[in-house]
Amino acid sequence: EILGISIDSCFRRQGIGSFMIKQVIETHDIVELYAKTDDDAVAFYVKNGFKVTAHIKNYGGQSVVRYHCVLKT
Repeated sequence: EILGISIDSCFRRQGIGSFMIKQVIETHDIVELYAKTDDDAVAFYVKNGFKVTAHIKNYGGQSVVRYHCVLKT
């Protein structure tokens, strides 16, 4: 399960995050990887082959979309 991944905005779109995910999968022989994210990062997970499901959560009367991401290697 990915609890947090972040790349400084100056270094995004250079493949660093994708490289990190691939390294973890290869190093630890992972067969499934999970992450939860929001609108800002969902495209990153889709680009890296994750299957994405949207879930609407209500926080204090406000609806927020959260994405559950699963990668099966």
